[in-house]
Amino acid sequence: MDEAIVQYQKALQIDPTYAEALNNLGIALRQKGQVNEAIAKYQKALEINPNNAEAYNNLGIALLNKGQVNEAMIQYDKALQIDPNLVEARNNLGSALMEEGRVDEAIAQYQKTLELNPNLAAAHDNLGNALEKKGRMDEAIVEFQKALAINPDYVDAHYNLGVVYLNLGNILLQKGRSYEAIDRYQKALAANPDYAEAHNNLGLALFQRGQMEEGIAQFQEAVRLKPDYADAQKNLAGAQVLERKARGSK
Repeated sequence: MDEAIVQYQKALQIDPTYAEALNNLGIALRQKGQVNEAIAKYQKALEINPNNAEAYNNLGIALLNKGQVNEAMIQYDKALQIDPNLVEARNNLGSALMEEGRVDEAIAQYQKTLELNPNLAAAHDNLGNALEKKGRMDEAIVEFQKALAINPDYVDAHYNLGVVYLNLGNILLQKGRSYEAIDRYQKALAANPDYAEAHNNLGLALFQRGQMEEGIAQFQEAVRLKPDYADAQKNLAGAQVLERKARGSK
Protein backbone atom coordinates (compact mmCIF):
# COMPACT_ATOMS: atom_id res chain seq x y z
CA MET A 1 0.00 0.00 0.00
CA ASP A 2 2.80 2.45 0.90
CA GLU A 3 4.50 1.64 -2.40
CA ALA A 4 1.29 2.42 -4.28
CA ILE A 5 1.03 5.79 -2.51
CA VAL A 6 4.62 6.60 -3.46
CA GLN A 7 3.95 5.74 -7.11
CA TYR A 8 0.78 7.87 -7.29
CA GLN A 9 2.63 10.77 -5.68
CA LYS A 10 5.42 10.45 -8.24
CA ALA A 11 2.88 10.47 -11.06
CA LEU A 12 1.33 13.64 -9.61
CA GLN A 13 4.73 15.35 -9.38
CA ILE A 14 5.00 14.85 -13.13
CA ASP A 15 1.38 15.86 -13.81
CA PRO A 16 -0.52 17.50 -10.90
CA THR A 17 -3.71 17.45 -12.99
CA TYR A 18 -3.72 13.66 -13.37
CA ALA A 19 -7.25 13.10 -11.98
CA GLU A 20 -7.07 9.30 -12.11
CA ALA A 21 -3.92 9.29 -9.99
CA LEU A 22 -5.57 11.61 -7.48
CA ASN A 23 -8.58 9.31 -7.26
CA ASN A 24 -6.39 6.22 -6.83
CA LEU A 25 -4.22 7.99 -4.26
CA GLY A 26 -7.41 8.80 -2.34
CA ILE A 27 -8.36 5.10 -2.36
CA ALA A 28 -4.94 4.10 -1.03
CA LEU A 29 -5.03 6.76 1.70
CA ARG A 30 -8.54 5.79 2.80
CA GLN A 31 -7.53 2.15 3.04
CA LYS A 32 -4.74 3.23 5.38
CA GLY A 33 -7.25 5.05 7.54
CA GLN A 34 -6.23 8.54 6.35
CA VAL A 35 -9.80 9.51 5.52
CA ASN A 36 -9.44 13.30 5.62
CA GLU A 37 -6.44 13.17 3.29
CA ALA A 38 -8.38 10.84 0.97
CA ILE A 39 -11.32 13.27 0.86
CA ALA A 40 -8.98 16.08 -0.17
CA LYS A 41 -7.62 13.96 -3.05
CA TYR A 42 -11.09 13.00 -4.30
CA GLN A 43 -12.19 16.64 -4.17
CA LYS A 44 -9.10 17.69 -6.13
CA ALA A 45 -9.75 14.96 -8.71
CA LEU A 46 -13.33 16.25 -9.10
CA GLU A 47 -12.16 19.84 -9.52
CA ILE A 48 -10.10 18.62 -12.48
CA ASN A 49 -12.74 16.24 -13.86
CA PRO A 50 -16.28 16.91 -12.57
CA ASN A 51 -17.60 13.97 -14.61
CA ASN A 52 -15.65 11.29 -12.75
CA ALA A 53 -18.41 9.07 -11.37
CA GLU A 54 -16.00 6.78 -9.55
CA ALA A 55 -14.43 9.72 -7.69
CA TYR A 56 -17.88 10.83 -6.50
CA ASN A 57 -18.56 7.28 -5.33
CA ASN A 58 -15.21 7.11 -3.53
CA LEU A 59 -15.84 10.49 -1.91
CA GLY A 60 -19.18 9.14 -0.71
CA ILE A 61 -17.47 6.11 0.84
CA ALA A 62 -15.00 8.33 2.70
CA LEU A 63 -17.76 10.63 3.97
CA LEU A 64 -19.76 7.62 5.15
CA ASN A 65 -16.63 6.43 7.01
CA LYS A 66 -16.79 9.74 8.88
CA GLY A 67 -20.47 9.28 9.69
CA GLN A 68 -21.59 12.02 7.27
CA VAL A 69 -24.46 10.00 5.83
CA ASN A 70 -26.41 12.76 4.06
CA GLU A 71 -23.27 14.16 2.47
CA ALA A 72 -22.32 10.65 1.32
CA MET A 73 -25.73 10.17 -0.30
CA ILE A 74 -25.31 13.42 -2.22
CA GLN A 75 -22.04 12.09 -3.68
CA TYR A 76 -23.57 8.73 -4.60
CA ASP A 77 -26.43 10.54 -6.32
CA LYS A 78 -23.95 12.63 -8.30
CA ALA A 79 -22.10 9.47 -9.34
CA LEU A 80 -25.35 7.89 -10.52
CA GLN A 81 -26.40 10.99 -12.43
CA ILE A 82 -23.19 10.61 -14.44
CA ASP A 83 -23.30 6.81 -14.67
CA PRO A 84 -26.63 5.18 -13.70
CA ASN A 85 -25.02 1.76 -14.21
CA LEU A 86 -22.25 2.25 -11.63
CA VAL A 87 -23.21 -0.69 -9.42
CA GLU A 88 -20.84 0.20 -6.58
CA ALA A 89 -22.45 3.64 -6.16
CA ARG A 90 -25.97 2.20 -6.25
CA ASN A 91 -25.09 -0.49 -3.69
CA ASN A 92 -23.40 2.13 -1.50
CA LEU A 93 -26.43 4.42 -1.76
CA GLY A 94 -28.52 1.53 -0.48
CA SER A 95 -26.19 1.15 2.52
CA ALA A 96 -26.41 4.89 3.28
CA LEU A 97 -30.20 4.71 3.12
CA MET A 98 -30.09 1.80 5.58
CA GLU A 99 -28.02 3.95 7.94
CA GLU A 100 -30.86 6.49 7.83
CA GLY A 101 -33.50 3.81 8.49
CA ARG A 102 -34.98 4.24 5.00
CA VAL A 103 -35.27 0.49 4.48
CA ASP A 104 -37.78 0.41 1.61
CA GLU A 105 -35.66 2.83 -0.41
CA ALA A 106 -32.55 0.80 0.37
CA ILE A 107 -34.26 -2.37 -0.86
CA ALA A 108 -35.10 -0.64 -4.14
CA GLN A 109 -31.45 0.39 -4.62
CA TYR A 110 -30.13 -3.08 -3.86
CA GLN A 111 -32.62 -4.61 -6.28
CA LYS A 112 -31.54 -2.17 -9.02
CA THR A 113 -27.91 -3.03 -8.23
CA LEU A 114 -28.63 -6.72 -8.72
CA GLU A 115 -30.48 -6.07 -11.98
CA LEU A 116 -27.22 -4.53 -13.21
CA ASN A 117 -24.97 -7.19 -11.69
CA PRO A 118 -26.66 -10.35 -10.36
CA ASN A 119 -23.28 -11.71 -9.26
CA LEU A 120 -22.44 -8.99 -6.74
CA ALA A 121 -22.37 -10.96 -3.48
CA ALA A 122 -22.27 -7.82 -1.31
CA ALA A 123 -25.54 -6.56 -2.81
CA HIS A 124 -27.27 -9.91 -2.13
CA ASP A 125 -26.00 -9.75 1.47
CA ASN A 126 -27.14 -6.15 1.87
CA LEU A 127 -30.54 -6.92 0.37
CA GLY A 128 -30.85 -9.85 2.76
CA ASN A 129 -30.18 -7.57 5.74
CA ALA A 130 -32.76 -5.05 4.53
CA LEU A 131 -35.40 -7.75 3.99
CA GLU A 132 -34.69 -9.14 7.46
CA LYS A 133 -35.33 -5.67 8.91
CA LYS A 134 -38.77 -5.76 7.26
CA GLY A 135 -39.51 -9.19 8.73
CA ARG A 136 -39.31 -10.85 5.32
CA MET A 137 -37.22 -13.71 6.69
CA ASP A 138 -37.67 -16.28 3.93
CA GLU A 139 -36.68 -13.76 1.26
CA ALA A 140 -33.68 -12.69 3.35
CA ILE A 141 -32.49 -16.31 3.59
CA VAL A 142 -32.65 -16.63 -0.20
CA GLU A 143 -30.46 -13.53 -0.62
CA PHE A 144 -27.85 -14.69 1.91
CA GLN A 145 -27.75 -18.08 0.19
CA LYS A 146 -27.23 -16.37 -3.17
CA ALA A 147 -24.36 -14.35 -1.70
CA LEU A 148 -22.75 -17.56 -0.43
CA ALA A 149 -23.28 -19.35 -3.74
CA ILE A 150 -21.27 -16.56 -5.38
CA ASN A 151 -18.66 -16.36 -2.61
CA PRO A 152 -18.65 -19.35 -0.22
CA ASP A 153 -16.07 -17.60 1.99
CA TYR A 154 -18.21 -14.48 2.54
CA VAL A 155 -18.01 -14.21 6.34
CA ASP A 156 -20.71 -11.54 6.72
CA ALA A 157 -23.23 -13.57 4.72
CA HIS A 158 -22.54 -16.69 6.83
CA TYR A 159 -23.09 -14.64 9.99
CA ASN A 160 -26.22 -12.90 8.69
CA LEU A 161 -27.75 -16.17 7.54
CA GLY A 162 -27.12 -17.53 11.02
CA VAL A 163 -28.83 -14.51 12.60
CA VAL A 164 -31.97 -14.99 10.51
CA TYR A 165 -32.19 -18.67 11.41
CA LEU A 166 -31.57 -17.78 15.07
CA ASN A 167 -34.42 -15.24 15.02
CA LEU A 168 -36.74 -17.72 13.34
CA GLY A 169 -35.81 -20.31 15.96
CA ASN A 170 -36.57 -17.85 18.76
CA ILE A 171 -40.04 -17.16 17.35
CA LEU A 172 -40.78 -20.86 17.08
CA LEU A 173 -39.42 -21.59 20.57
CA GLN A 174 -41.66 -18.90 22.08
CA LYS A 175 -44.61 -20.63 20.42
CA GLY A 176 -43.58 -23.96 21.96
CA ARG A 177 -42.56 -25.38 18.59
CA SER A 178 -39.24 -26.64 19.92
CA TYR A 179 -38.68 -29.29 17.25
CA GLU A 180 -38.85 -26.69 14.47
CA ALA A 181 -36.77 -24.29 16.57
CA ILE A 182 -34.02 -26.91 16.87
CA ASP A 183 -33.92 -27.19 13.09
CA ARG A 184 -33.46 -23.41 12.70
CA TYR A 185 -30.76 -23.24 15.37
CA GLN A 186 -28.89 -26.09 13.72
CA LYS A 187 -29.07 -24.22 10.42
CA ALA A 188 -27.76 -21.11 12.17
CA LEU A 189 -24.79 -23.15 13.41
CA ALA A 190 -24.23 -24.67 9.98
CA ALA A 191 -23.84 -21.11 8.70
CA ASN A 192 -21.73 -19.98 11.68
CA PRO A 193 -20.43 -22.80 13.95
CA ASP A 194 -19.01 -20.30 16.48
CA TYR A 195 -22.33 -18.54 17.07
CA ALA A 196 -22.59 -18.64 20.87
CA GLU A 197 -26.17 -17.37 20.96
CA ALA A 198 -27.30 -20.15 18.64
CA HIS A 199 -25.62 -22.77 20.85
CA ASN A 200 -27.33 -21.29 23.91
CA ASN A 201 -30.77 -21.19 22.32
CA LEU A 202 -30.36 -24.65 20.86
CA GLY A 203 -29.66 -25.78 24.41
CA LEU A 204 -32.95 -24.22 25.56
CA ALA A 205 -34.89 -25.95 22.80
CA LEU A 206 -33.28 -29.30 23.55
CA PHE A 207 -34.05 -28.88 27.24
CA GLN A 208 -37.66 -28.09 26.37
CA ARG A 209 -37.78 -31.47 24.66
CA GLY A 210 -36.24 -33.24 27.67
CA GLN A 211 -32.85 -33.77 26.02
CA MET A 212 -30.87 -32.65 29.07
CA GLU A 213 -27.39 -33.92 28.21
CA GLU A 214 -27.52 -32.51 24.71
CA GLY A 215 -28.81 -29.21 26.07
CA ILE A 216 -26.03 -28.98 28.63
CA ALA A 217 -23.45 -29.66 25.91
CA GLN A 218 -24.80 -26.69 23.96
CA PHE A 219 -24.69 -24.38 26.99
CA GLN A 220 -21.10 -25.47 27.64
CA GLU A 221 -20.13 -24.73 24.06
CA ALA A 222 -21.78 -21.30 24.27
CA VAL A 223 -19.77 -20.49 27.42
CA ARG A 224 -16.57 -21.83 25.84
CA LEU A 225 -17.04 -19.56 22.84
CA LYS A 226 -18.12 -16.56 24.92
CA PRO A 227 -16.89 -16.86 28.53
CA ASP A 228 -18.70 -13.68 29.66
CA TYR A 229 -22.07 -14.81 28.23
CA ALA A 230 -24.22 -14.43 31.37
CA ASP A 231 -27.39 -16.06 29.97
CA ALA A 232 -25.49 -19.16 28.88
CA GLN A 233 -23.72 -19.38 32.27
CA LYS A 234 -27.10 -19.11 34.06
CA ASN A 235 -28.68 -21.70 31.76
CA LEU A 236 -25.76 -24.08 32.21
CA ALA A 237 -25.86 -23.81 36.01
CA GLY A 238 -29.63 -24.32 36.10
CA ALA A 239 -29.48 -27.24 33.69
CA GLN A 240 -26.78 -28.99 35.73
CA VAL A 241 -28.88 -28.63 38.90
CA LEU A 242 -31.91 -30.10 37.16
CA GLU A 243 -29.84 -32.92 35.73
CA ARG A 244 -28.48 -33.84 39.19
CA LYS A 245 -32.02 -33.81 40.61
CA ALA A 246 -33.22 -36.03 37.80
CA ARG A 247 -30.42 -38.50 38.47
CA GLY A 248 -31.10 -38.46 42.20
CA SER A 249 -34.76 -39.27 41.71
CA LYS A 250 -33.99 -42.45 39.79
